[in-house]
Order: sequence, then C-alpha cells, then structure tokens
Amino acid sequence: MRTLFALSIAAALAASTTACKKDEKKEAPAGEAKATEKKEAGGPLVIEALGLAIDAPAGSEVSEMLGDQMIQGPGLVVTVGPAKETTPKTLEAAISEADMYSPTVTTKETTADGYHLEFKNTGSMGANYFVQVLRTVGDKQYLCSTTAPDEKMAAAATAACKSLRAK
Repeated sequence: MRTLFALSIAAALAASTTACKKDEKKEAPAGEAKATEKKEAGGPLVIEALGLAIDAPAGSEVSEMLGDQMIQGPGLVVTVGPAKETTPKTLEAAISEADMYSPTVTTKETTADGYHLEFKNTGSMGANYFVQVLRTVGDKQYLCSTTAPDEKMAAAATAACKSLRAK
C-alpha cells in the first residue's frame, strides 16, 4: 500500500516538474556511471543501473529515485525497479492491493512473465490512471509503474513498461 502511495506522489511530482527542469549534463567522476542518461532519439533507452532497456520517446531521461529508476520524457513518466518483498507477485494480489483506491479496473492481464494491471480512480484532485506491469527478466522480477493524470500518459506508460527487457 505504501509503495503505491509513494509512487503516486513521485509520479505527480515528476509530471509537475518535467516542464521546469533544465537540461543538465553532469560529468561523473572517473569510474562512476552518470546519474542521468538522456535519450536523443525515440526507441530503446538503456537503464544501466538495472541492466535493462525500455522503449521511450526522444528526449527521455533515466534518473535514480528512492532506490528505483525513473524514466521521464515527453508524455511519459514511469518508475522501474526490482520487485520488493512487498510488491504483489500475482495479478490477484495486485488487484487486492489496489482496492484501497476504490478502483475501476480497466485492464487486468496475466502475462507469461508477470502481470499487467490498469485502474482508474477519481478523487478530490480528479481522475488518476494507475499502470502496474510486473515483468520477469532473466531470473529477476521488476515492477514498472506510474500514476498518470490522463489516459494518453497511461497508454504511453503501458507501452513503455511492456517493452522492458534485458539490455
């Protein structure tokens, strides 16, 4: 439950600050990876910290956020990280955890390597569109998720999350 709340807050903050963020290029000390990688053309974006790749729009960036990796780009904000002990491992468990939001489930799919869940809720701030995709890459599970302000961003998140793969 706390994971979804933290992701909701992080996604909302990221969406509200993306337009204000300057294009910063920081040089990493020798032997260290850059904190932020930027994708100049649409397509595969490497998430070095996880050894994964994800399809993202041109201009997308990867940055560390609370131990996970955040991918931000035009019309896209998702968080990717290793599944934690508290991450629901089945579609049924994910739906049960989402119940606290009084959701309208719009997509529920068990996949060969995890699940894909989308739901909507409407609160005092309007509609929220949740996307959760659990993928198994190699022998590890990863959760790719977002809370989007509209259906278009939720669809972009779904496409990106479903493209998650080994780099």
